[in-house]
Amino acid sequence: EVFTTKPQFTSVYPNFFTNAQFADKLIETVVGASATAEAKTEAKASVEAALALGGEWTRGKVIYQIFNNLANKAADDATWGATSKMMANQVAYAQYYTEEVLGDATDMAPLRAVIANVTATSGTTTADLAAALTPAPVAQTFTLTTDADNIIGTTNNDIFNAGESGGAATW
Repeated sequence: EVFTTKPQFTSVYPNFFTNAQFADKLIETVVGASATAEAKTEAKASVEAALALGGEWTRGKVIYQIFNNLANKAADDATWGATSKMMANQVAYAQYYTEEVLGDATDMAPLRAVIANVTATSGTTTADLAAALTPAPVAQTFTLTTDADNIIGTTNNDIFNAGESGGAATW
């Protein structure tokens, strides 16, 4: 409930959205292409109907119920299995980003990017997660001196700057 009052939520799901607009945006965001158009239409209608009841069915509670329902669907469920698997994979990517990469972004764009391309068939082994989420190594720049330098470069296209009488040379 508290999250639905935060700017990170209201910037995507503004308070002025009608129940139909909210349902449409929510299902498209959560489900994407992982379910059929028919399944998404039914889900949107269910969300809209729950919100129309008012009282107990707030936006926060509807979202909580959707995530619980999807988390409990079997991967081989004909209607929602792919969405359930995609969501489980997104959780694995988010967890790896937080716990292994030690991602500490608070801006929504980099956080959304972590799961943006995750699908029901995305690999979730440690190697898969590392390949997708570990930042690419950064090249280093070394400046050589006139003394004996003992510098060992990396495999990341490092730059070695060495001065010469006519100016600097880059190797």
